[in-house]
Amino acid sequence: ISGRFEAPLFAVDGSVDNLGRSDIPMVFSGKFNVAYNNRNLKIDKIELLEQKGQQIYLAGNLPIDIFGSNLFAPGQIALTGRTHITDTSVLDFALPWVKDTSGAIQCDFKLAGTWARPDGELNINIKDLKRPGAIKPLPPGPYNLSGAIQIKGDLVSLKSFEAHSSNWKLGAQGQWSGAPSPADFFRHKKPKLGGQVKLESSLTISDMQWLAQEISGLRRLSGRLEANGTLNGPITSPAANATIKLSDTELSPDFDMPPLRKMNMETAVTPETITVQKLNGEVGGAPFDLAGTFKIRKGFSS
Repeated sequence: ISGRFEAPLFAVDGSVDNLGRSDIPMVFSGKFNVAYNNRNLKIDKIELLEQKGQQIYLAGNLPIDIFGSNLFAPGQIALTGRTHITDTSVLDFALPWVKDTSGAIQCDFKLAGTWARPDGELNINIKDLKRPGAIKPLPPGPYNLSGAIQIKGDLVSLKSFEAHSSNWKLGAQGQWSGAPSPADFFRHKKPKLGGQVKLESSLTISDMQWLAQEISGLRRLSGRLEANGTLNGPITSPAANATIKLSDTELSPDFDMPPLRKMNMETAVTPETITVQKLNGEVGGAPFDLAGTFKIRKGFSS
């Protein structure tokens, strides 16, 4: 501790060894150099390495007032960070479903600007994630996932999100305009969300055979599924729309019912209606062809 009484400088430079808790299966060792002066936290570096290869790195400046009534002080932010996890199963203390998984996570972020108008980006990559047994239905793994988020003032953009393994792929992109700044959001005891959201997503499953093993009551299921969805409107109540397409589908239930074969379907879905634009195929060798609209209110009415 040094400097003037009204604006002292607090500086800590040191190292840690075997840092951890009994309920968290990670023990870290590393070095840190941190200083605080005149409502500015300077992180020269925080670098931690876990025995099994997990890594945490942080460096930069944060304008914060730890002694005042408003934590978010004026000034420029300059913060970078990186986290590397070599085995996702170590996160089971926070996410119990990852206990029987494995895979690697790489997370990098940068944050600049001010608390009123932040400017930053976050990139996440997950590789070879073993299929968690506690969640069903899920397609066969291992999974690869990647995502990129960008913040510019009150605009939060999901630049890309993609997840895939064999025979399936999920993607999404969109933005949230008019998002509250951290300074505004945490200023209120009961913060309110505002702004507009626009999101587009797509799912393709080239072969649905694995679903028959995941859903009870199905003996066989095959074919191709394509789905696209959108969210548009106020962040608290956006309008949802989706289209679903099945191609060359076969469905055989476990109970006594003729199988559906050569089934093709095109459907549009909203919270209010289900519009079957096309549904044809064969039931027990007999052809069928259907179309129609169902209105969703208190129950179904055709």
